[in-house]
Amino acid sequence: MSRLRTVLLALAVSSSLFTACKKQEEEKPAVPAEDSAPEGEAAPSEDSAPEPLNAAVVDRFITFEKALNEQAAEPRKALREASGANKAGASMDLARIQDSLREKHQLSDTQISALRLAGSQLLSAQGGGTAAQQAALKQRREQLAALPPDQRAGMEDSIKQMEAQLSGEGAFASLRQEYGDAAADAAKARRDDLLAVTRVRIEQETGKSPAAK
Repeated sequence: MSRLRTVLLALAVSSSLFTACKKQEEEKPAVPAEDSAPEGEAAPSEDSAPEPLNAAVVDRFITFEKALNEQAAEPRKALREASGANKAGASMDLARIQDSLREKHQLSDTQISALRLAGSQLLSAQGGGTAAQQAALKQRREQLAALPPDQRAGMEDSIKQMEAQLSGEGAFASLRQEYGDAAADAAKARRDDLLAVTRVRIEQETGKSPAAK
């Protein structure tokens, strides 16, 4: 019986020690993860910083478009003339060429889209804008003439914006608003090159030559 009490006592002591150790482990403060951001602060995101668009990017874009116009002339023609499954194949061929050149010249799709839009706006302005744009501007001017002087400010601002768009300055204004002065000034400095590569690209894509002013 004495031996049984000794065994029970040993078991009780072991159980108490285990419980105490477990409690100590539970009471230890949690160690924050090494990469965790401080409380109350959001972890920095790689996507939060806007992509740069400066003179170097504009220069690379012009070089990229010239190379693409050279290499994509036949694929673009094939895409225009293809149909059905052949059209999908031609589109993939063209995409592979563009992606390869885009990586080579270190450009993003966003940068390419922004500068292509500016080029298209410039090219549209070369012809004085579309008939619809000219008609809208004429209508605004007639509305302005009918307004009393104290009500003309808003309409005058609207007309100035439309005139800037039709003169090509709107393309640079969009870049200035989205990417800042350096981007707009860099694109403006390469205006002729931007127009040239845009004209070739649109001619290859549509099969029609954009009229030069």
